[in-house]
Amino acid sequence: MKLDHMLTLWLCCAGCLGTSVLPACSDSAPARAGASNSHPPTTEPEAQGPLGSVAFLEGLWRGNADSGVWEEYWTSSEGGMMTGTARLIVNHRVEFFEFSRIERRGDDIVLIVQPKGGKPTEFVRDPEFQRARSLPNLTESERPNARVQSHDLTVECRMAAFANPSHVYPQRITYTRIPGPMRDRLDVQLSGVESGVEKRESLSLERVNGQPNP
Repeated sequence: MKLDHMLTLWLCCAGCLGTSVLPACSDSAPARAGASNSHPPTTEPEAQGPLGSVAFLEGLWRGNADSGVWEEYWTSSEGGMMTGTARLIVNHRVEFFEFSRIERRGDDIVLIVQPKGGKPTEFVRDPEFQRARSLPNLTESERPNARVQSHDLTVECRMAAFANPSHVYPQRITYTRIPGPMRDRLDVQLSGVESGVEKRESLSLERVNGQPNP
């Protein structure tokens, strides 16, 4: 895909994305060696406030994207709105940028993205999507968190999915934050149907040093 075309799609579309190297969230990850696996998955308390379920996005994230670097920053959820900026840097030049925000509207949490500062596109959070696909047996209180296997350890990850079925592509954007021993990682996945073909693309980012975990 040519750069001029892929920059018209949110998150630079397929040319900037690759297959995710992060493990998928699952409730079937084996327990740490020597530990009993008879206990159900543990979960962290959901962050407080109207955007508590997506507050894990806060911070500066960076990762490789095709021939460049993708950098994404999200503010805290204080005040009931998170604002975000992102940019693609190729050969020391910004080739693409994007403004975003997340806000609550009644019972919905809405992600609004503006590639190159243009017309906004809205995606509504789907609280059932990630659990229905990978963890169908979790209770409502467990839905903000899931478990993921990392080598021989079982850790917690947090997920949020946003959907817009009428958008050309992607129709769904999923964020998964996975704790790491040094830095957390954020998997951004785009999925949907484009020109009659089902697609799924991922971008893996790491939390930049010096950014405290919220």
